[in-house]
Amino acid sequence: RDVRKHPTVEDALLINATFENRAGFAQPYPVLEVSFTDRTGLPVAMRRFHPSEYLAEGTDLAAGLATEVSQQVVLEVQDPGEAATSFQFGFL
Repeated sequence: RDVRKHPTVEDALLINATFENRAGFAQPYPVLEVSFTDRTGLPVAMRRFHPSEYLAEGTDLAAGLATEVSQQVVLEVQDPGEAATSFQFGFL
């Protein structure tokens, strides 16, 4: 996972993440939660992305993520500002 200043869009971040289904069966694609906190751990910003927002158009959402398959995700988000010093991903 990686969060960087967007190379071409001002006041935006580019988030790259990869997750893998290590279960022995297909699982539903998760809702991805990206949150940013300040240096004291207080929340600064949070956004949840549904599978239809982070998967390529035409992906069969009903089939879920097959076993032993990795899924790369690239997200563009508004930069929450200098107060945000750390980030976290959650799978809901």
